[in-house]
Amino acid sequence: MLLPLILIAFDAHPVHDDFVHTQSVTQAWTQTGSVWAAIRAAWEHTQYMYRTWQGTYVAMFFSALQPMAFSPRLLFLTPLLTLIGLCLSAAYFSRNLLRVTLRTDTSTCAVFFTVLMTLLLQFLPSAREVIYWPSGTPYTLSVIMIFVILGLLIKLHMQQQPHHFFLQAGLLFLCGVVLGGCPYPLALGGTLGLLFVVAWTFQTRSPARWASVSTLAGSGLALMLVVIAPGNHLRQEVIGQPMSAAKAVLQSIAECAEMTGKWFSPQLVASALLLVLLLAPILRSSPFRFRHPFLLMTLSFGCLAASFVPPIYATGVEGYRVERVLCSLYMFYVPLMLLNLLYFTGYLIKRFENLGSLVDIHEQKGPTIAVMALSIVLMVWGLFANAIMASPSIGAAKSLLTGEAATYHQEMSLREKQIATSESAEEARSAIHPLMSVPVVLPVDMLPYQKDGGLPGLMRSYFRMHMLADEYGAGSIPQAEWDAINQ
Repeated sequence: MLLPLILIAFDAHPVHDDFVHTQSVTQAWTQTGSVWAAIRAAWEHTQYMYRTWQGTYVAMFFSALQPMAFSPRLLFLTPLLTLIGLCLSAAYFSRNLLRVTLRTDTSTCAVFFTVLMTLLLQFLPSAREVIYWPSGTPYTLSVIMIFVILGLLIKLHMQQQPHHFFLQAGLLFLCGVVLGGCPYPLALGGTLGLLFVVAWTFQTRSPARWASVSTLAGSGLALMLVVIAPGNHLRQEVIGQPMSAAKAVLQSIAECAEMTGKWFSPQLVASALLLVLLLAPILRSSPFRFRHPFLLMTLSFGCLAASFVPPIYATGVEGYRVERVLCSLYMFYVPLMLLNLLYFTGYLIKRFENLGSLVDIHEQKGPTIAVMALSIVLMVWGLFANAIMASPSIGAAKSLLTGEAATYHQEMSLREKQIATSESAEEARSAIHPLMSVPVVLPVDMLPYQKDGGLPGLMRSYFRMHMLADEYGAGSIPQAEWDAINQ
């Protein structure tokens, strides 16, 4: 599942906003050869965007300080690190939920993790804007932070005398700051969820209660800084009049209900069957009582619906349907749904003793095989129901095997070379032509439709700076060459 997604990362190329965000960092690096100068440039770019465009300073900082700012050949690191971060954080969350809380064995935890990652990656609405587009990866960073925060809080909750408490509470505070400074949807939904977690930990006198307060303080303060940014108002003037707050909330509830219905698909039913079969005996013997499933469902829906509010408030209903926003909402939905599934299954088993026969089904070979076969059928059905070639792993594998990815890489490399060697922005603009094809998991090539603006000039500057850095070395480019870049 991961191999095609990793391999096609080496064929990815920067597009549109990537050049805008990394321009100052690229200039600082190629002109000085200093990493610290590049970091300062990224911070200055973040401050500029905070004042003039939007307040999500963590997202802006990471969009500026991309590997591609140091070399176009390093762009593959962005999707690679994004995939690694998502896998490791999901594994940490799965381990603490299953191994630490429910005391399952390693194989059961591995199955849960596999189901979680299959739902996250294989059925992701689109991977191109949240994994392969450097400027869109902060949306996935939000999800990574949520997994890390949940994993750490679960671990602290299960420890009667937490080890290294202050270190972990400090780490949670930093994770909260990153979450709150990331794109608006999950920053708001995640912070609201943390508020519910704090209330629950104090009501139950959980060992994690003060750590949860630390996390909420981090995300809340960060989100407050995002909201008060001067750039938000300036950007809204460009976009147009926002929706009223009350209408945005009501519309978000309706849209969230519609999308959760659409996302409750065959593959989710398959995952539910498989996990119930696997975890029902463990849930029956668990000391947890699972008393409030409907409260958990309501609060989970509230967190998810809150994540719909920022894009709908700012740009209307179409705002949340932008691929990167929709994908982040889906990746938030998946762990919430699985948590509710486990909790509701535990509630039913604890409340209705006559479900014991269903709990023991795993001991009967025939029914077990039947349930597993049905799960496989539903998974395959889900693939075709969502256009199988649009599935990230299958789409990436198809592009690699048919040579589509290699053709795209060759065409983009040729275009970039022509832009780098052009004598002016106008000549760079004339080198831009539509591509023969673009792999389904890589960002759409909009440059032929955007070339009338200032983007070709930015691209020429970016590629020329790196071409000269390769020739002379970063920090050693002659002044005459620098002057020629800016002509």
